[in-house]
Amino acid sequence: MEKNVTSFYIGARNSYVEKYFALIEDWIKTKIKQEKMFYIGEIEYRPFAQQGNRDNKYRLLVQRKTEKKDGQLNMFTNESYDYHAIVTNDFSSSLDEAIKCYNRRGACEKQFDILKNDFGWNYLPFSNLSKYCILIFLVRFVATFTTWLYLIYRRFIKM
Repeated sequence: MEKNVTSFYIGARNSYVEKYFALIEDWIKTKIKQEKMFYIGEIEYRPFAQQGNRDNKYRLLVQRKTEKKDGQLNMFTNESYDYHAIVTNDFSSSLDEAIKCYNRRGACEKQFDILKNDFGWNYLPFSNLSKYCILIFLVRFVATFTTWLYLIYRRFIKM
């Protein structure tokens, strides 16, 4: 994969990387998207070191929310944090920039999910590419217009 791309950001399953969470010493307090406070940290990660592959090193970025909604402690870490891990080979960007880049990509994927599920992109009715283009532009226009109407409606309801 590293031959085809310069840098990648992949969401990691916590079950694979949660043993590294305790090794992070410096947690930085930050706000992401004006939500609750988060703590972010990083550590160098070598995923296949046991198999003898010590050349590939990656950066493990970890976000943890201040507490779980139910307040229940994790059985393994004895903490009440929700963790989210990201694996990347980008060592040049700052911790904040790398997490924001990953979150922007997720926001773009969310838009395609909305178009597929709410506006019928899952089952396109034409087999002709030019008709597809017209339909896609039209559906995207309607999606943008309904989002715009919703934002205006919310603004006047809050006043």
